[in-house]
Formats: sequence, structure tokens, C-alpha cells
Amino acid sequence: MKKINVALMVLGSLTLFLGLCLLLNSLYGKGAHKDVGDIAVGGMVFSFGCLLLSGGFYLSTRTPAPSTAGTKGTSAVASKKFKVGNCALCKLEAAVVRCMTHAVPVCSNCLMKHDNGKNCEYLPNMRKGI
Repeated sequence: MKKINVALMVLGSLTLFLGLCLLLNSLYGKGAHKDVGDIAVGGMVFSFGCLLLSGGFYLSTRTPAPSTAGTKGTSAVASKKFKVGNCALCKLEAAVVRCMTHAVPVCSNCLMKHDNGKNCEYLPNMRKGI
């Protein structure tokens, strides 16, 4: 898939250059007459080159990144990994409140460790901050 992206970008660049050359030749070329059709053909080839080039860029951004799902040792790390809705301190229990000062979810067991009455403001985990 990566070769198609590069091929589209190269082909688009060459078509863009060819269209620009045709357009400039029809506008400033040495000749007895300047035909409007030549200007239109140069513009169409230039536009098609832009389309091919942008298609190559689009396909290169849409290709998925390689995942590291099959590596060793991920099972031990996955159990300690933070999950959305879990406490940020112990990473085990479901969060009950969210400290808006530090922007961390806290469970009921870790609330006493985190509690700072002067600085911290808590919202229930069901509500979103405004």
C-alpha cells in the first residue's frame, strides 16, 4: 500500500509539472497564434496533477500504523494500565469523584490520600466539568 501512495505522489508531481509546462507554453510560447484550447488543456492537466498528488497524500495519511499487539510482556503491563473510569492513583477500582484541580479521577479508597481541602475541587464522576 505504501508503494501506491508514493507512486501516486510521483505521478501527480510529474503530471503537475507537465500541466504547468503546457500552460506556460500556451501563454508565453513562441507562436503566431495563441489558442484558448491550449490554455484549457494545460489547465486541465495541471488540475489532474493536483488531484493525483492530493490523492497520494490522502492515502498515505489513511494507512493504519503498525500495531504492537503481538509483543511479549504485554499481559503484565495491561493489568496495571490505566483504564477510562478507573482511579488514576491505584488503577484498580472505579473512580467515584474527579479532582478538577489536578484533572484526575479518584476512587473512594484513594480519596483520603489525595484529599487537599485548600486546593482540590471534586465533582461526582457522573457529571462532566463545565
